[in-house]
Amino acid sequence: MNVPEELAEYKLERAELAIALPPDWKLDAESLKEERWYWPIGLLKVLARLPISGDTWLGFGHTMDKQSPFAENTALCGAVLVGPQDVVWEGGEVCTLPGGEEVNFYQVIPLYRNELQYKLEHDADALLEKMAGIRFVVDPTRRNAIT
Repeated sequence: MNVPEELAEYKLERAELAIALPPDWKLDAESLKEERWYWPIGLLKVLARLPISGDTWLGFGHTMDKQSPFAENTALCGAVLVGPQDVVWEGGEVCTLPGGEEVNFYQVIPLYRNELQYKLEHDADALLEKMAGIRFVVDPTRRNAIT
């Protein structure tokens, strides 16, 4: 990714994205033809293509705004990248490759419009504080952290 020079020391050029789906999320080919099941996969694809298409980079706290809900069964319409949630080992957010390059792992958390706005007005850490107690696993009708 095209990371600004002033951040070069942090080795942010490589990233992998993850999204947590509940065990009953339908991922078979037929179900994925329906937007209600496909949208988390589509969100990952959009985010993964963004650094290439926009000659930019993604990192902790970055957001994306779809402008409309991801699917008919949800009001979620944006996302924030945070560190992997519930990682139980130290350093689980970075993988060092044999050549010394580092791959950073980010969790994609779908957001409601007002949560996205809150993050933009404050920062990702403030939003995560508001979201304390809310599961990071995708739930199209989860509780809104702001209202």
